[in-house]
Amino acid sequence: MQLANLGSTAAVCRCKEGFFGDGQDCYDIDECLMKDNTNIEKKGKCGRGTFCINLPGSFLCKCLPGFSPILDDKTENGTKSCFDLRKSIN
Repeated sequence: MQLANLGSTAAVCRCKEGFFGDGQDCYDIDECLMKDNTNIEKKGKCGRGTFCINLPGSFLCKCLPGFSPILDDKTENGTKSCFDLRKSIN
């Protein structure tokens, strides 16, 4: 939580990124529960073939068993999307 001074008599607390609050307390945002209505295969902030791990103030995406990371789809939060290894074997 960060304290922001609004003058000689007023102050308000602001939460760091990845948290929300009421001006006194901050709570973790669970990015894994967030919905993305643009892609039916997405769950939270992670993409297809992944699972999401909520962390304090952040999240991490990992590939499901049997899936492999799409190398050009990595972010600071891990692999955004993974491909099904069974479909790539011909």
